[in-house]
Amino acid sequence: MVRAEHVANFGQSVFWLVVAIIAAVLASLPVSWVYMAVRSGEEYDQSLVNTIIVLPMVVTAIVIIVQNSLALAFSLAGIAGAVRFRNSLKSSGDALFILLAVAIGLSAGIGAIELAAVISISLNYTFAILWLTEYGERQGMKRYLA
Repeated sequence: MVRAEHVANFGQSVFWLVVAIIAAVLASLPVSWVYMAVRSGEEYDQSLVNTIIVLPMVVTAIVIIVQNSLALAFSLAGIAGAVRFRNSLKSSGDALFILLAVAIGLSAGIGAIELAAVISISLNYTFAILWLTEYGERQGMKRYLA
């Protein structure tokens, strides 16, 4: 398997970036499917579905750019701190999907594609099982992942 630290020339860099981004997308697609299955009506947000797919690609690219450079990491933190996010999430459960997308992107960016797949599979099954079994739901209360 190709790891980011073994990249030596331009061709290997491009190959690594393509492999990492494709892996991030492939690992994030099931996350979007689970989100679309567990959300309905008012709580469904198409822009969040798009974010779940695109965010891991962005995080992967950022991790590859910043890797082994403390100066770039601090620059990125400064840029991210200057950006204000105006979109509020419709449900606290949506934050889990965003964090899952970030975890997939970080995993793919550092070259741990198998970790991205395991994270995606395990958390998607967990989301689906909690939703299907209505775990923790009480009569008359709003569902956590609904």
